[in-house]
Amino acid sequence: MLNTLGEVQAAPHEGRIKTLDSMRGLASLTVLLGHVLASIFPNGNFWLDKTPLHIISSSHEAVVFFFLLSGYVLTYQYANKSFEYKSFLIGRVARIYIPYIVAVLLSLVLYTFFKDNAPVHYNNFLKSQWQFTYSNSLLVDHILLVGNFKTDTINTVIWSLVHEMRVAILFPVLLLILKLNWRIVICLSLLVSVLAGFAIVHGVNPSAGYNNSYVYTCHYFSMFLLGALLARYQSFIISKYRSIPKLMRNAMLVTALLVYTTSHLTFSVLHVLGAGAILKYSFLISDWLTSIASFHLMVAAIAVAGTKHWVESKPLLKLGKVSYSLYLVHLPVLYVVYKLMPTAPFELALGIGTVLSLYLSTIFNKLVELPAAKLGKKAIHLLSRYTIRVA
Repeated sequence: MLNTLGEVQAAPHEGRIKTLDSMRGLASLTVLLGHVLASIFPNGNFWLDKTPLHIISSSHEAVVFFFLLSGYVLTYQYANKSFEYKSFLIGRVARIYIPYIVAVLLSLVLYTFFKDNAPVHYNNFLKSQWQFTYSNSLLVDHILLVGNFKTDTINTVIWSLVHEMRVAILFPVLLLILKLNWRIVICLSLLVSVLAGFAIVHGVNPSAGYNNSYVYTCHYFSMFLLGALLARYQSFIISKYRSIPKLMRNAMLVTALLVYTTSHLTFSVLHVLGAGAILKYSFLISDWLTSIASFHLMVAAIAVAGTKHWVESKPLLKLGKVSYSLYLVHLPVLYVVYKLMPTAPFELALGIGTVLSLYLSTIFNKLVELPAAKLGKKAIHLLSRYTIRVA
């Protein structure tokens, strides 16, 4: 058992911060829309991607945001209480792994029924889905989750969950790092990320799937640390942020949104500037730009929490509630809907798939995600009772 974070400053809001729930929902929606638009406009040939409107389909940026948000939420809950590793892992397995494995098994069932139907004849993102041959070893890899395996087969989005579970296992290390001065933590985050980027570029521990190698986890671990830093110094940061004149805050918010939605153009910008020597590291720069922007967006959201801001509207809060379920189910739903409508206009099939994904995510949330979370709480409660009796 670890002590609390010691110098962690009390958070200005108790319980869940609703504005962050809404932002999680919006981020999950952009993942869905990103995959829809990538299917309509193949090979990235989509003019919106070259404009700030890319924010509506910023799927990779959303995942980086998720990493910061996870680091924040996990650290936030231990600001004023001790950390018990077994209970923590049980909670993460219940919240992440159980819905994940159910979604994987459902995807496999759908794959069995639909893989040999009329083939997708468009050269787009959907065509790349379910183009694999089933094997028991592939299933075992998915069950274990934390290995370096082919994540781009059964359900492509699961690559981020690999990092979520690895970081959960390493979470005591993150808490120990947070005890250091914040300047040291930031420098350490940058150093680890840069070294990981160097290793990635030079082919060390290549990913078997999409960005899911152990070296990539070292890179993304820095994103979790940034979110954790916000949780640790939240009172100070929010106080300083609120002291900034409103006009300046609005300008900063617009800048953060622009950075967030254009960070994916890093490679193109460096290429135009003739910065050939660092082109290979553009993904590193892009992720850090996204992380910095995400950090600011989270600060802005926390600052308006509890003020009846539009970000706390009921539709957005509901979207936030089912965000994880939406993340898990949308790709299989999109693919199956298109398979069932091979002669329909592609855009119509994807439109129906989008609406159906939103609807089915609420069902998955009620039938799988919420019961899994309750099961985790019961398991933690039983563990604590057993531990007390044994002691």
